[in-house]
Amino acid sequence: RIQILFEGMYLLPFVSVFISVMGLIPNAISLSYFVSHKNRRTLPSLLLIILNTCDFIICVANPFDVFLPKGTWQERIANLVMSWAVLSSAYTTTVLSVTRSLAMTYPFSVIRVNLIWISFGVFIPIFFLQELFYLLLRKGHFPSIYGSFSLAIFTGGNGAMILTTVIFSGITVWKLRSRSSEPTTTVEESTCEPYCETESRASKARAAVTVIVLAVIFCTTNLIAIFSIAFPIKFRRLVPEDTFLEQLFEYLGAIMFPLNSTLNPLVYIARKRGLRIYVARIMRSVRMKYYRMQTLSKSLVR
Repeated sequence: RIQILFEGMYLLPFVSVFISVMGLIPNAISLSYFVSHKNRRTLPSLLLIILNTCDFIICVANPFDVFLPKGTWQERIANLVMSWAVLSSAYTTTVLSVTRSLAMTYPFSVIRVNLIWISFGVFIPIFFLQELFYLLLRKGHFPSIYGSFSLAIFTGGNGAMILTTVIFSGITVWKLRSRSSEPTTTVEESTCEPYCETESRASKARAAVTVIVLAVIFCTTNLIAIFSIAFPIKFRRLVPEDTFLEQLFEYLGAIMFPLNSTLNPLVYIARKRGLRIYVARIMRSVRMKYYRMQTLSKSLVR
C-alpha cells in the first residue's frame, strides 16, 4: 500500500494536511493564552500574538490550498491567504529577532513601538497586494512572466528576511555568550537592586533563547521551502514530469510552512512556564468533564 501511495502521489498531500491539523490545537491553546495574559500589551507579547495568529491561519488555509481543484476561485483565495500568512509570519519572526537582538545589545535603550507598527502597516499590505497581483495574473499551472516576477519577489523577500534573522540571531547568540562569562552578583553580596537586575537579565536571556529557537526553525523550514520552489523553475530539465520527484518539489513547501507553524507553539509551551500551567489546567478540565460524562452515562444506564 505504501508503494501505491507513492505511485499515486497521495502521500505528500496527506502529510501536509496531517501536519496542519496537528498544529491547530497547540496554536489555538497558545493564542488563547497570549490573548488572555495580563502582559499581552507589551511588545514581545504583541509580536507573539501576531506570529501565533499567522501560524493558526496557515494551519487552517493549507488543507484547502492542497486539496481544492487547481485553477478554481476557491483554490486561488486559499492560496492567497496561505501565501500572505506565510510572508506575514516570516516578517514577524524577523521583527522578533531584530527587537530581541537590540534589547540584548542595548539593554538601556527604548525601542520605539510606533516604528514597528508603522513597518507592519507598510509591509504586510505590500505582501497582500503582491500576492493578489500574482493571483490575478496567474495562468494555468505555470505562472506567466508577471507571475514569475511575483514569485521572484516571494522567494527574494523571504530570503532577505531569512538573512536578516540569521544576522541578528547571531548577534544575540554572541551577546548571550559574552554575558554568560560576566560575573554575577549574588543576594548575599549586595542589596535587592543588583539581585533584581540579575533576575531581569536571566529573564531576558531566556526570552532571547526562545526567539533563537524560533529563528532556527523558521530559517530551516523556509530555506527548504524556497529551494523546493526555485529549483524546479531554475533547473526544469533536472526534474522529470509526472514523477515522485516533481511531486516532492511541488508539495515540499506545503509541508515545510505548516511544519514551521506547528513547531512554533510547541516551542512556546516548552519555554514558557505560565503556558505549561495553562495547558495543564485545560487538560485537567477536559479530564474532569470526561469523568462527569462517564459517570452520568453509567447512572443513566442503571
